[in-house]
Amino acid sequence: SEPHYIETQPISNTPSPDLTVMNIDNAVLSPGESTTITTLVKDIDGNPINNALIESFIGYANGDGLWDIGLVKKGVVPGEYMQVITYLGHGSEVIQVNYRYQGNSFGKSLSITGKL
Repeated sequence: SEPHYIETQPISNTPSPDLTVMNIDNAVLSPGESTTITTLVKDIDGNPINNALIESFIGYANGDGLWDIGLVKKGVVPGEYMQVITYLGHGSEVIQVNYRYQGNSFGKSLSITGKL
């Protein structure tokens, strides 16, 4: 019998920092105002990554402000994830929002300022 060969291609499901697009509605908030961060996540081949477990982690400048940090939820477009963050007041503060996928950071860090 003749040998048979199968051609395989690796399937990448890791977000590409170069192809990830992040958008924030408003980076400066007054008490009670919210902003939505929209992230379009694609792999190195430009394919949207659906059903990924995207985690956010927040860096607080001083801990004076009160924030409602919403969960990262799937959007309507393939590869789209959204998170709503509300500034509740108490003290002025800047937070840094970062995202992780399988423990690795991706995309850019976004700053949100809460001003009294």
